[in-house]
Amino acid sequence: MKMASMLLLLAALLLGGCDSNQAVEPGSEQGPTETETAEAAETAAAKALAISDPEYSIMRAAGADRILIFDLRGIAKYEKLSFWTDHYVDGLFKERMLAIQVGQQLAAPADEVTRVYLTTVTLEDSKELWTLGVRQGTRGVSSAKFTASNMTFDSSMNFPLVNEWTETGNDSQALGIIVLDNGKNGMSTSSNVEETIKNYKDVYVLRFQPE
Repeated sequence: MKMASMLLLLAALLLGGCDSNQAVEPGSEQGPTETETAEAAETAAAKALAISDPEYSIMRAAGADRILIFDLRGIAKYEKLSFWTDHYVDGLFKERMLAIQVGQQLAAPADEVTRVYLTTVTLEDSKELWTLGVRQGTRGVSSAKFTASNMTFDSSMNFPLVNEWTETGNDSQALGIIVLDNGKNGMSTSSNVEETIKNYKDVYVLRFQPE
């Protein structure tokens, strides 16, 4: 019950009307296993949360239409983590949105899990509320919000670009993607970001970069 209550609180924070970059203190959560702790201490990694995870159900119950969730481990050695979403229209870059930069704390445990959420909620008048949230263990949640207008698309899909990623340096990494279009009888997922950007009208790419 305690875990469910914490997740409901998190969903309310991410999907509600709180201001950008506000932090709260969630309750305790189940810690990683000894094997996960040892692996996290050695190398940084990003993993897409399985769609069967209860957190997806909780986010849907809170009103989210599209959901992407990722775990980052072994990132205590980085001073900062930057997250943002790049928006492309008709194959061309349009804007950078939902930018968050979070700092690390020396007191944070090396095996702490940072969880990243990208969600959308349908509003009135063909608008959507987009939220990017970052939870750093039990230390708090930072979030950024963006209201998108003219969201009259009849075809959409969202999918992770990494099922499991291991660091290759300090380059930016694409975590997941949301694709919107009209009149598509079928849409296909692809790990090729550039091809996806070219093939669909509206493409949103969630990225992060350690520093």
